[in-house]
Amino acid sequence: GKQDDGFIGKINEVYVEITLSDYFCSSSCPCKTSLSDFSVQPTDEFYSIYKNMNVADSGKSTFNNCPNYESAFGEEPRDDIIALIAYMENKFDCSGLCKKEPFFYFSDVDNGIPGD
Repeated sequence: GKQDDGFIGKINEVYVEITLSDYFCSSSCPCKTSLSDFSVQPTDEFYSIYKNMNVADSGKSTFNNCPNYESAFGEEPRDDIIALIAYMENKFDCSGLCKKEPFFYFSDVDNGIPGD
């Protein structure tokens, strides 16, 4: 598709160019959530990701609270972009800009499975 180098393009890059689900809720950055929120069937879209979630009481509720999360971006992440993504996740009950994502990365993973 057409590349957008503006603000929307930067937001989309966060989801597309960084495979957040490889890092968030993994051994590198356990998440803090109720696993019952992610009890899904093998036919569900993100079943393999949810099945392998690393959860801990001391885990993080958002990706940007993970240790060294900045290194995943390849450049200094912009606070305004992170704030807008968190707002959109909360406001619209979804995660991902151009495609659905398995977690609420920037608002709170404990919100459960994002809507469509």
